[in-house]
Amino acid sequence: MPKPALKYSEAAISGLCTASSTILSLNVAFLGLWAFADKQANTHWSRLDYLILAIAFLGFCCLAATPWCAPSPHESAPTALGARRARACFCAGVSLTLLWIGLAILESVFD
Repeated sequence: MPKPALKYSEAAISGLCTASSTILSLNVAFLGLWAFADKQANTHWSRLDYLILAIAFLGFCCLAATPWCAPSPHESAPTALGARRARACFCAGVSLTLLWIGLAILESVFD
């Protein structure tokens, strides 16, 4: 007998999307602080700086895609697949965020 599709509450999906947008806005603020306040106008960016920037933008894309991957609360029965995709995007975005912020801090300390 097939298992019935799991239903997720609207609050869980809404909370995931809200957390994603909050972390995305904090990312943008930290990127502005790191890229423009920490780097002076006469300093050339190294390859590590561009790598950090690329990781940051990948994290931004994952976090921004979370609401689009999440099932709509107006669907008759939101399935586990949409919530799983949204959760995977969110986890990838948070992991990439932690990675690029850690690299940026280490690069600033040892530079």
